[in-house]
Amino acid sequence: PLTAICAVVALLLALANAITAPVIEKQESAAVSETLIKVLPNGADFEKVDLSNYELPETIKEAYSESNGGYVFKLQTSGYNAGLVLMCGVTADGTVAGTAYISGNETLGYETSYGEKLINATAETIDSVDTVAGATKTTAAYKNAIKDALNSAIILGGGEVDIRGEEQILNDNLKEALPEADGKFTNVFITEEIGEISAVYKADNESGYVFVINEEFIATDSKGVVKTTVDADVSAIVSSAA
Repeated sequence: PLTAICAVVALLLALANAITAPVIEKQESAAVSETLIKVLPNGADFEKVDLSNYELPETIKEAYSESNGGYVFKLQTSGYNAGLVLMCGVTADGTVAGTAYISGNETLGYETSYGEKLINATAETIDSVDTVAGATKTTAAYKNAIKDALNSAIILGGGEVDIRGEEQILNDNLKEALPEADGKFTNVFITEEIGEISAVYKADNESGYVFVINEEFIATDSKGVVKTTVDADVSAIVSSAA
């Protein structure tokens, strides 16, 4: 009987989702259309952009160009919960003209007002905008998504920008410094200060270490022999630490 009940409940949930999902999608699509002019007030003749020819951040779900050279982006990210959908208008000179909250599952409500802080931000200045204490996950996710929109506007306009996240940049630097590690490292917890070394990563396959000094990634083999070309003083610090 319990199995049968579970099967019926699952069927009812699937049926409810099949009925409500298209309705929600239609409502969200209507909200996107209404928001284009809201987030880019001076925009005209909006046209949806085919994104298949571009490598953009994963947060970018749709993009619209307009005749004045600006863009509007639909973005989806995760704050405290997944499914935070936003819109952002970027002017031809790379400035945030407006943002809007479309839908989401956040609990504190900051997603409805935080975007005002990001108006007039550019790719160069957005990092300096403060998040909201007590709602850091939501507002940080919001800010990072808008930064993705700014970078994407540069790319769609024919420019170049590094869209990698901090974690990917770190992993790429570690792989380049010590290819033998096959990209698998463990961050070594440093219990005491070691000269100018700010971080240490140990290769999971025991092939060596990577030390970070002033944002420079310096590799050693498992015996502490420095493999990266550096000056003698730095080499001595790293060898000793290894």
